[in-house]
Amino acid sequence: MPAGEICFVLPALSENYVSATLSGITDARLLDGQNRRIRTLLEGGPADGEHQLLFSLPVQQATSLVLHGK
Repeated sequence: MPAGEICFVLPALSENYVSATLSGITDARLLDGQNRRIRTLLEGGPADGEHQLLFSLPVQQATSLVLHGK
C-alpha cells in the first residue's frame, strides 16, 4: 500500500449508508471487493479542516473506503 493511504473494510449496514466526519484527507474513493472504483466521494479536497461524507453502500457487496491525505 502506498505511503499516506489508509484502507479499511466497511461493515454491511442494514440501512446501507455511512456517515463519517474525517480530518486530514484529500481524496476518498469507494471500492468494490475486487478493488474497482464504485464512486469518488472526495477529490482534491483541502487537507485542513473536517469533511462530512454521507454515502450509500451497494446491497450485499463487500466494500472498502480508501482515503488519501496527510
